[in-house]
Amino acid sequence: MHRPLILISALAALGPLGASAQEWSFSVAPYLWAAGQSGTVGVLPGVPPADIDLSFGDILEDLEASVMVVGQARLGRFAISADLQYIRTTTEGETPGPLYGATEVRTETFMATLTADYQVSAAPEGELWASAGLRYWDVDNRLTLAPGTLPGRVTDGTGRWVDPMIGLRGRYALTDAVELTGWAYLGGFGVGSDLTTDVFAGLAYGFSDRITGTLGWRHLTVDRTDGDFVYDVSQSGPVLGVAFHF
Repeated sequence: MHRPLILISALAALGPLGASAQEWSFSVAPYLWAAGQSGTVGVLPGVPPADIDLSFGDILEDLEASVMVVGQARLGRFAISADLQYIRTTTEGETPGPLYGATEVRTETFMATLTADYQVSAAPEGELWASAGLRYWDVDNRLTLAPGTLPGRVTDGTGRWVDPMIGLRGRYALTDAVELTGWAYLGGFGVGSDLTTDVFAGLAYGFSDRITGTLGWRHLTVDRTDGDFVYDVSQSGPVLGVAFHF
């Protein structure tokens, strides 16, 4: 049985092109990232790594909660950006044979990114920003085996690490209301993960000075191995969001 689905996400769009550069401005936006997931995962002690290939529909079927919030505070050519993501899924099944009864695998993934941004180029048509910061990962798995011939068993596995991140983001106006927007980040460098990438490209439409709709595609990868812990995953899918500027 699945608990009620809670899907509250946010994607910060870059502020409107005409925003004042001399005072603080902020943006936050709810969004949905319909991402699938593939790669190799081994996060439970004593359980060998396994290949995964899940569509967004597969993940949605087991999804219990998803909270994603990205925000930005800007003053002139400087800005601070934050990205928070939390996803919890629970998968139920049966074990082959009589040793154990039903199984339940609960997975919780939390990712938090904080960057300092500097505007390296600006023009009436758009702008380009350079970013540097940190990304924190927390991946928790719990395997519950119901009693069968053997007593029930619970196994927990956790991986936590911090990745340095660098990248670029920007936008370019196609019309007064429509603009191209995107970012490209690279990180890890063997400090936390071996390598992580995060790329987004999309179109934004300004409904007003305070509301912007965004449609695009995001692709994120992370590759970390630490002893028996293996998390080599790619997530990719469309993004649909609405940003609020103030």
